[in-house]
Parts: sequence; structure tokens; C-alpha cells
Amino acid sequence: MANEKTRLQIKICGLTNAKQAEQIAKLEADAIGLVFFPKSPRNVSTKIASEIVSAVKGKTITCGVFVDMEYDTILRVIEKTNLDIIQLHGSESEEYIQSLRPTGKKIIKVLKDATFADDVNKYSADAYLLELGKGALPGGNFQSWDWKRASNFGLDHPYILAGGISPNNIFDAIIKGNPQAIDVSSSVESSPGIKDLDKVSELIEKVHTVEEAPHKERIFS
Repeated sequence: MANEKTRLQIKICGLTNAKQAEQIAKLEADAIGLVFFPKSPRNVSTKIASEIVSAVKGKTITCGVFVDMEYDTILRVIEKTNLDIIQLHGSESEEYIQSLRPTGKKIIKVLKDATFADDVNKYSADAYLLELGKGALPGGNFQSWDWKRASNFGLDHPYILAGGISPNNIFDAIIKGNPQAIDVSSSVESSPGIKDLDKVSELIEKVHTVEEAPHKERIFS
């Protein structure tokens, strides 16, 4: 098993209840994602999010996923939940990122496959998540893309690879995409927001066999 300090990291996104979050933390996921987007079937209230954060505090990193949320609203969510990381999944500007800096939270900006090479120069996020960016909802929508296009991105920017990654193709994604971390949601679910713990366990076990993450950048810490 790879050294914990240098291994590839794993974020399981779209958690909707505290019990499963605890179980996934025990499986050694490096981070879990909580979605704050009403149109998503994985949307959570601040109450549920607070329960999840409390259940896993000190066991794994918690990441709030926001889509063009109003500034004051996102501040209230952060205050009520005490999430560790802010992930911006919409058309948020660099000015918006800077306005969130006083929170002291690490900020991840999502970039789309077609334009990430140019768009990254617009932002000063702490890390980036790259995905295909097509589908009915923001997110990977379990759609694979040419991960190899991102293979050099991590040389200059810490990044998370997402979109179509599953226990069946995880090694291919790692080899082609060369990421510091991977993000999965629907591929390890039994239904939207409910994870299949066997699939989660299989994915994490496979990732932990990788000797070390490229570039050794720890995003979830």
C-alpha cells in the first residue's frame, strides 16, 4: 500500500446522510463532497450537512460543492456547517474567489474539458477539478472524456480528475490523467445520493495500490 503522505487522494462526492459519510470515512476516503444545489438529486440542506460534518470531523475532509450561489448565502452555509473546503462549480469569477478568502477555507475551482487550459489563467484557486462539463446538471454526469488531455496540467496546478471514473477504469484514468486526486460520485452509487459501499471500498483499495501520486501535491489536508 502506498505511503499515506504521498499517495493519490480520493474524494467521494454527493453524500446525503451522516451514517454513510462515517462509513466512507472509515474506508479512508480523503474527502467527501456535499452538494448545495437544489436541482441536484444529491442536494443537502445545511441541517443535514451539519450532521454529516459533525459525524466525520477529524476523520476526513469535507468539501461543499456550490453552483453560482449568492455570496451571502454561501457564507451562511459555511458558518453553519464548518466545511473544510469550498468547491465552486459554476461561472464564479476571480473576484468571487478573492471575496471568499477571508473565510480561510481552501478553494477548488471546477474547469471544463474544452477550455480548462485557457480558463485556469483566469483564477487563483488553491486547486482545480477537471471534468467534461456536459450534461443536464453541473458535474461529471458519469461521462468519460479524454483524460490524457489533462496529463500535463498537474505539472503547474494541483488538480482533481473527475468524469466517468469508476472502479473498473480507475487505473486507466490515473495513468492517462496523471492527477493528484480523483473525484467520483454516480459510479459508486446504488441510487442518487446513496453510495454502494462495496463499490466505494473497491475503488479506494485500488487507488491505495498506486505507489504515489504524481507531483505529490496533497489537496485534501
